Amino acid sequence: MDTKNGILCPIPDNERTPFVDVLLKFIDWQKVCIENVERENDRLKKEIIKLKKKTGDC
Repeated sequence: MDTKNGILCPIPDNERTPFVDVLLKFIDWQKVCIENVERENDRLKKEIIKLKKKTGDC
C-alpha cells in the first residue's frame, strides 16, 4: 500500500491529474467519515449498555 496516496496501486507524481487528486481527496474524506461514524457507534453502544444496566434490562 502506498502511504502517500493511501491506495493499493501507487500513482507516480508525473502521472497524476487533477481528477486523480480529487479522487484521492474524496477517498481520504470517506475514510474520515467512516472513522467518525465508527467512533459514534462505539459511544452509543456504551451508552446503551449503561442505560440497560441502570434500568435492569440486561
